[in-house]
Amino acid sequence: MNLAVLELIAERLNQYEICWGLGASSMLYFYGIVDHPRDLDVLVQADHVEAAFHALKGYADHIEFDESPPAKYATDFFATLVIRQQEIDLIGGYKIKHYEGVYDFAMGPERITAVRTIGKQPIPLTSLEDWYVAYTVMGDPKGRKQLILDYVKEKNGFNHPNLFASALYRLEGYLKDQLLEELKELGVEV
Repeated sequence: MNLAVLELIAERLNQYEICWGLGASSMLYFYGIVDHPRDLDVLVQADHVEAAFHALKGYADHIEFDESPPAKYATDFFATLVIRQQEIDLIGGYKIKHYEGVYDFAMGPERITAVRTIGKQPIPLTSLEDWYVAYTVMGDPKGRKQLILDYVKEKNGFNHPNLFASALYRLEGYLKDQLLEELKELGVEV
């Protein structure tokens, strides 16, 4: 991960007061859960994504739009920007398809539960709880749920269990039941 590029991104997005946060492996990196994220996953509140794109596009060496997202996503906006050889996935209105519907990540200020700093720039991080749910909905293709669990067990549990209640509200059917059962087994009350 190119931290200088992340600092530049943060400077631009923070300058325009865009609601954003790192997610997926780039967020897990800041918790020490993964060592080498391939890209920066920048999630942006849906109504801020146009401003975010305009704030960053002038720095990009290459931009690729995903006009037809993979079958597992229903995301409103997805673009990959390459800045100084660092791949950045700019994601607005992040939604994950599953066999019983579509799960809306619902990016907003309440999804930010930690902030790290690079240089003078705050780097907002989306929550471990939200990514535990997102990986559940995705079927956990990279085994990240267990990595999150190992981390939170070492740190005495999830710090923001209220976010699970919010996520459960946006889920339906079997996945909702599965998540409720998992949380119960973990001793998380929602």
